[in-house]
Amino acid sequence: MRRKDRETSAEFAWAAFDKCNYAVVSVVDLEGEPYAVPFIVAREENHVYYHNFVHGKMYEVMRTNPRVCITAVNIASVIPMSNDLCFCSAVLKGTAHLVEDPEEVRHAMWLICSKTSPDNLHNFKGSMPFSMPHLGVVRIDVDEITGKANLPGISQDAVAD
Repeated sequence: MRRKDRETSAEFAWAAFDKCNYAVVSVVDLEGEPYAVPFIVAREENHVYYHNFVHGKMYEVMRTNPRVCITAVNIASVIPMSNDLCFCSAVLKGTAHLVEDPEEVRHAMWLICSKTSPDNLHNFKGSMPFSMPHLGVVRIDVDEITGKANLPGISQDAVAD
């Protein structure tokens, strides 16, 4: 990282990732072409989950090249009266796995729904039988995370809480 003064701890990077509304998952296909898609994500330990339909370019690329990079931005705004940006971001690298175990699919969807719709979890169990045949869930086992932030006047400890 060029700006070491903006590098964060792994704990801070995970906290920033957990607070993001979505993340961009990027892959490279066999022809060397990049492909990136934003997804709603949730995590448990070093496992990141997202869902979409069981077909598509992202799935096809992951079958042949499962290495991925995930970028998440928690905060991004121009600092008033300056030419600087206030930001907090995380970049993760890992290996994607198409989840086939129905219990892990349910668990992943519970994590995602708990993050995005905590007030609607009472409908979770009833909607799963309808959704299961159409759901594709990907688990990314993260082996590297880095974080970067420019938060004037705010310590890493305050944001990580």
